[in-house]
Amino acid sequence: MTYTLPHQSSRGQTVKVCRLMFMNTLGITEKQIRTVLNKKNPVTGVLGREKRGGNQKPEPEKRQKILEHLSKFPRVESHYCRSSSTCEYLSGDLTKRKMYRMFCKENPGCASYSLYRTVMREQNLKFHRPKKDKCGICESYRQMSEAERAKIKDEYLVHRSEIAEVRKLKEESKNRSQSDPTHGAAVFDLQQNIYLPKSNRGELFYKRRLACYNFTIYDLASHEGHCYLSNETITKRGACEVSTYLFDFLQNMDQQGKRTVDLFCDGCVGQNKNSIVAAMCHKFLSESTCVESVTIHFFESNHGQNEGDSIHATIEKCLSRKEEVFHPSQLHSAIAEARQEPEPYRVRHVRTNDKLDWRSYGQNLSILKCRKTSNGMPLDWKKIKQIRVAKNEDLPPVMMFKTSHVDKNFVTLELGSSVCLRSKSHRNPNNDMPTKLYRERPKLALGKYQDLLSLCTGNYPVIAQQDVVEFYQNLPHE
Repeated sequence: MTYTLPHQSSRGQTVKVCRLMFMNTLGITEKQIRTVLNKKNPVTGVLGREKRGGNQKPEPEKRQKILEHLSKFPRVESHYCRSSSTCEYLSGDLTKRKMYRMFCKENPGCASYSLYRTVMREQNLKFHRPKKDKCGICESYRQMSEAERAKIKDEYLVHRSEIAEVRKLKEESKNRSQSDPTHGAAVFDLQQNIYLPKSNRGELFYKRRLACYNFTIYDLASHEGHCYLSNETITKRGACEVSTYLFDFLQNMDQQGKRTVDLFCDGCVGQNKNSIVAAMCHKFLSESTCVESVTIHFFESNHGQNEGDSIHATIEKCLSRKEEVFHPSQLHSAIAEARQEPEPYRVRHVRTNDKLDWRSYGQNLSILKCRKTSNGMPLDWKKIKQIRVAKNEDLPPVMMFKTSHVDKNFVTLELGSSVCLRSKSHRNPNNDMPTKLYRERPKLALGKYQDLLSLCTGNYPVIAQQDVVEFYQNLPHE
């Protein structure tokens, strides 16, 4: 066997060398030389195909197999950033390694783990525990066979058209509010509970903590975020509380000279879609100087994504960076500082005496007594998609509504008719201001109160600051 190397002075020429110099120059072993010679085709002089890893398939086929496997896993969109994010989220119980092991069981030796990760990254897939329930109609339709889909196709198409229409209405109202100073548009929602104290101490995972509530309203024109902060010993989270927050916000809209206001929210019957909120709108319009109509648009169930979610995401991100938050006043500053541009969020500490009894006010207005519309159509609150209340000083009070966002015209509900009003004393409730909702502060359950106190005691208490300890000691409880 002859060993040669290229000659450095002349192109294409070689020089004969010994075996040892050949191996040392190329940094190879004698075994590697023999392996290459054995793979060399004696006729063509070309090396045979690489056989390490078994019977390898071309990369396009591997990718297709991986994509087929990934498509089997249910995924959801981002809860907070659906409009701007293309990421989709797999179940938080999964991991890349676990998914790859499942893939290998179905396709032994098909692709490497690195290629599997690369394809996942290209598909913008991440792991997440969904913060919002999946839509039953959409998920069922996605998993059904073609024959099963045909049975509910009409219902599904109506559902999707409602989703698209309310989003379109929101965008139109948003654009109008930015160009027309007399029009206001906002979205509102209640953030998920924030529990205090917040700390990395292990004891907290075994104790019940104080639930703090943050009701947010996002102005689509000015991009201002209004936060109404409270906790479970200050207020609850019902329709009367929501109506009080909206009443305060609408008064600000009136002071800004708005004539029409559009509000967008989810269709939670216990908080948003009810006669209590509608009654509040009647009271506000009876006192407003500029606002002439208020329209509330309800998103489709489990499709209530909106710009207001950015407030919640920003606040949660800010709180995740803070190792310790013990007192609600610290929560106030954290929320206010969560965003700096265009301006910090406006945080207001809610007091128990601020809450008004809009439920009793709505009963006096007798909205729930109306079971049929002016044209004899039965009224079902669960099917309402929009509510509009307008100034109507010379005529009996009315409420207009739609059962579909696609409908062009509103249906009128006359609240001043004899069908609705029980007595003459209730014919003009606009003259009466709602009374206070609470006679005293809501109380903590005794077990939760004891858990909070246990965090303030012992040789190594979680809460050591005296003023914070006194705050928890003085919380009302059963």
